[in-house]
Amino acid sequence: MTFKFKLQRVLDIKKKKEDTLHIEHNLLNDQYNAMLRELAALHGIREAMILEMEEKQKAKISVEELLFYEKYTDILKKDIALKKDGLKKKEASLAAKKAELIEAQKDRRILEKLEDKKLVQYRHSEEIKDQEIQDEVGLNMFYRKIGS
Repeated sequence: MTFKFKLQRVLDIKKKKEDTLHIEHNLLNDQYNAMLRELAALHGIREAMILEMEEKQKAKISVEELLFYEKYTDILKKDIALKKDGLKKKEASLAAKKAELIEAQKDRRILEKLEDKKLVQYRHSEEIKDQEIQDEVGLNMFYRKIGS
């Protein structure tokens, strides 16, 4: 007779849920990192525009050109603020997903420990049964020797 864990289907479901959460967490993490790169790129563009505007001011640029640079840097500043807000939201959802993943891992580990415990109990009961059979065989052999 082989060992069969009665909650194996539940354990399989927990493992599948954990795998799904792990994939979702990795996806959110990739999105978060992409947003960080976009934010860094926007900062770089804005800094480059500010430096370019300062250099052109030294060379005396027209008012229209100056207004263009200022409006563009303001737009970049607003884009950066929006990206930062989006980054905070993504960070919060990433933290929530991580907490959910940790909880799923705990659930799976609990079931795995229960499975291990039940396996040890099963093996112990099988050893006892085997010992009883061996004792019975030995006792029968002893009675046959005495009887002959």
